[in-house]
Amino acid sequence: MSLFIKPTSDNSAPPPQAWRRVAFYQRLGQSIPGWVLVLVLALPAIHPLLRAELPRGGDTGLHLYRLVELDHCLRQGLFFPRWMPDLVYGYGYPLFNFYAPLSTYLTEILHLLGLAFVPALRAGFILCLLGSGLVMYLFGREVFGERAGVIAAVAYVYAPYLLYNHYVRGSLSDALAFVWFPLLFWAFRRLALGGELRYLVVGASTYAALVLTHNVSSLAATPVLIIYLVALGLWRGRALRWRAVIAALVLGLALSAFFWLPALAEKQFTRIELFMAAPEYDYRLNFLTLGELLGPPAPVDTGCMNPDVPIQIGLLQAMLGGVALVLAGRLRNERRWSVTAFALAVVGLGFMTLPPSAWLWAHLPLIRYFEFPWRLLSPATFALAVLVGGAIAALENTFTQKWAAPIVAALAAVAFFVASVPSLYPRYNPPQTPNPTLADVTAYQQQSHALGVTSAGEYVPRWAVDPPRGPAFPGMDEGAPLAAKVDSASLPPGATVTPLQERPTAARWRVSAAEDWSLMVLTFYFPGWQATVDGQPVPVEPTGPRGLVHFAVPAGEHVVTLRFVETPVRLAGDVLSALALGVLIVLAVTAWRRRASRLWPVPIPLRWREGAVLALLGGALLLTKVAYLDRHDTPLKWGFDGQRVRGMQHPTMVNLGNGVTLLGYDLPRTVVRPGETLPVTLYWKTAQPLTVDYSTFAHVVASDFYVLAQQDNAHPGRYPTTRWGTDEYNRDVHEIPIPPGVPPGTYQLAVGMYSPFTGERLPVLGSVPGAEVGAVLLAPVWVIP
Repeated sequence: MSLFIKPTSDNSAPPPQAWRRVAFYQRLGQSIPGWVLVLVLALPAIHPLLRAELPRGGDTGLHLYRLVELDHCLRQGLFFPRWMPDLVYGYGYPLFNFYAPLSTYLTEILHLLGLAFVPALRAGFILCLLGSGLVMYLFGREVFGERAGVIAAVAYVYAPYLLYNHYVRGSLSDALAFVWFPLLFWAFRRLALGGELRYLVVGASTYAALVLTHNVSSLAATPVLIIYLVALGLWRGRALRWRAVIAALVLGLALSAFFWLPALAEKQFTRIELFMAAPEYDYRLNFLTLGELLGPPAPVDTGCMNPDVPIQIGLLQAMLGGVALVLAGRLRNERRWSVTAFALAVVGLGFMTLPPSAWLWAHLPLIRYFEFPWRLLSPATFALAVLVGGAIAALENTFTQKWAAPIVAALAAVAFFVASVPSLYPRYNPPQTPNPTLADVTAYQQQSHALGVTSAGEYVPRWAVDPPRGPAFPGMDEGAPLAAKVDSASLPPGATVTPLQERPTAARWRVSAAEDWSLMVLTFYFPGWQATVDGQPVPVEPTGPRGLVHFAVPAGEHVVTLRFVETPVRLAGDVLSALALGVLIVLAVTAWRRRASRLWPVPIPLRWREGAVLALLGGALLLTKVAYLDRHDTPLKWGFDGQRVRGMQHPTMVNLGNGVTLLGYDLPRTVVRPGETLPVTLYWKTAQPLTVDYSTFAHVVASDFYVLAQQDNAHPGRYPTTRWGTDEYNRDVHEIPIPPGVPPGTYQLAVGMYSPFTGERLPVLGSVPGAEVGAVLLAPVWVIP
């Protein structure tokens, strides 16, 4: 028997006895709230975030240093800085003109409440993970019942792709998007079925929040939302409030127009197209295989600094989703239509991550800006968690024994945790100061080449064809006002420039020169820079290979101003968002004054005994992780003893200079034909921190060390050697293409490490074949016709 209180008709409130029963449980304390169970069961998932160090996510540093720059801007009075004046070594960067800002503001709030930058970022990830579970429970319980809502939340929190975003990608914006998905569907469901004003306010606000958190996620979630609403429409017919739904979507877009309208209109002024043309961001090279998408949990080696973590949707979640689809006939009305809609969404989104969808990627508008097809797994993960709730509800209606459903729910929770164990052991960054400075922001950009604290400086203005490698003068990137960024080398003889106003994005000078001249400022040109001479506007243009701000000044003494202002398209977005905000406030006040016009069906809470078991189960899972899994090797997780890599085919333990050791290698094949590729994986470690970013080579050589085929890695395993820790190893994969002209014969595989700056190889210590040329000869390779 289902635990959901079914109304006597589609539009009626629960019967009075149902309300009395709920009140009875709550009054006597004979139930544990589902949200408490979700928080307890989610504790193992947040445990990796309780350390002082940040997980070594690919985007973690980007979010940390965006936070540092935003905090500096806010303290300078720039409350929404489209132009970040200290980024790119002080030349400036239009970060928030294109990158959704809400996740950075979330962590800034935590910082203003007293947390240092690093703890604020960790707290942001924790809040996102717990919030994802809570709102998934909110939506799941309303559609499928209390027990189903709890298990759907557990499936969501332990979903492989959600944890991948937290601990491998380190993307706070994606993490926050996972919070908005269930809340968005909850609000629009209530709005579509009841038409109440309060849910129009919540729905529009949540939709705007999703756009301002991660614009790609909002694009991916919108079709899923439409599919779900159509399914509700097929169930309810004309009773569905389509006008209210459309109004909420339009209002949400209008609320966020100040961001997305300039982002779309002004991307032509950046290097985004050059960025998109890079092979690593080509969608055709980033499809998943079906085996990767639905693969079992991959074990994790905690000693590997650069593990190849698979991107998966979750095999267990997919299996239960299949159960929901098979047993959909045992569900009635809304539940059946919901399972159908979300199953369609999962299949459609999953298909779009596979190579057969390439034609759609080539023809659908805007989708190429997703860059990676697997990004569609964000809404797919949410939809699959909903299907897990549907499976639990269907099984409740299938079992004849009341004890069966609670046991299945508990086993499902344990299974989700066990399958997630490899995802709960991320690598961590070295200890760092809790409060990085603007100097640290510059150091990070120089070391990672992530100009503007984005992946590859994709929003650098297109006029900057030769971006700078560092600040033009000391302090330029550490809060220097715009007035201090005058290029003194460009001034004519005898010219004087006296600052009268010093702001981050505005300046006023008193200037004097005996001839007509041009004032050049060490900041990138971008639409929005406006200059005046004695109050009269003058054209601002880019100049030089760096596209610096430049404008003409006549001879004589003048007062000159330069400031960054809103362009017409930005102003249009601002006005539209301001009007929408006014409408939202009026609607919110009106909704607050009205009483709820409809009583929604309330799920019966779980009995105290079942709730207590699930709460104890959550505590037991946390204790298991802390007391056993963290300290012992298991089939899903193991460590590194400093010498032996589990699964490595051929150990070598060859020492090179500067404390580097070649631990061993994998060579799946030794026979190859011309035109084929020879794969080899090298395993490195270092006994001391390295100060040079070394490169590695893998060569097929003749007996005289003449190179016939080669493949070098600028960064071994795509991980710079200056970041290597002494307690971990590097997995360095090489794919050596054998040229068609290589004659058949027996050759040697030679590997080693060298400085890309000098070309000098690290010496090989000991009596090792190939040491005389700074190489290690590993094995013979046969090239056959």
